Amino acid sequence: MSAATHLVVEAQVRLNVEPEQVTYEQVAALAFGLYRYRVEEREAADHLAAALIVHGHGIGHLPAVPD
Repeated sequence: MSAATHLVVEAQVRLNVEPEQVTYEQVAALAFGLYRYRVEEREAADHLAAALIVHGHGIGHLPAVPD
């Protein structure tokens, strides 16, 4: 969740990018890069959705994650 929040906040504050452009693949990569923690696609997508909602963004744009 920390990696997802980091990406969403950085997108909206520092990078001047729409947070909706953050992908769950980026969340998974950052979680591994920062914490050496492997996150499955579905878990990364859940964390990204939660971070977006917490920061006032919609999640309707997120692609479905394969089972």
